[in-house]
Amino acid sequence: MREHFFEQVATEGNVPKFMVVDGVINESVDGELRDGTSVLIDCVSHFAGYHGDFGRTVFIGEPPQRTRSAVTAISDTIEELGRQMRSGMRFSEIPSIGQCILSKLGDFAVPFGPHSVGLAHTDQPQSDIDGGSLDIILEAGMIISVDCPLMVRKRYMTPV
Repeated sequence: MREHFFEQVATEGNVPKFMVVDGVINESVDGELRDGTSVLIDCVSHFAGYHGDFGRTVFIGEPPQRTRSAVTAISDTIEELGRQMRSGMRFSEIPSIGQCILSKLGDFAVPFGPHSVGLAHTDQPQSDIDGGSLDIILEAGMIISVDCPLMVRKRYMTPV
């Protein structure tokens, strides 16, 4: 999967940065994809001075009904969350709004993790000058990613 991602990104004129597969970035870890497996992938590439971030849970074969329901609920939630995000909102508000929307659609374990995307994969400061935590405020024109992975994967990867 990594080789294919790196090739496709390069074909589009981007520079591949990394691909995390099932929580693993180490390329020496490999495994076999079997029917019934679900895998979380997270891909980052770079183009014209900016980073892009793309993550998905991929299913090999037909996922169980509860998983299909979760995927639909997450998709509907992220669409509604996008409609509700506004300038002046704090990053810390995004997970609770996402959980509130999702709770109306089902009982699923989904973190909603906002981070900026731009000159780096996560380019917002992680702490203030004194080491205290920051609560970033959304501004017009800001580009962010809200990670909301489905947490139902079956691990398939083993060291080679």
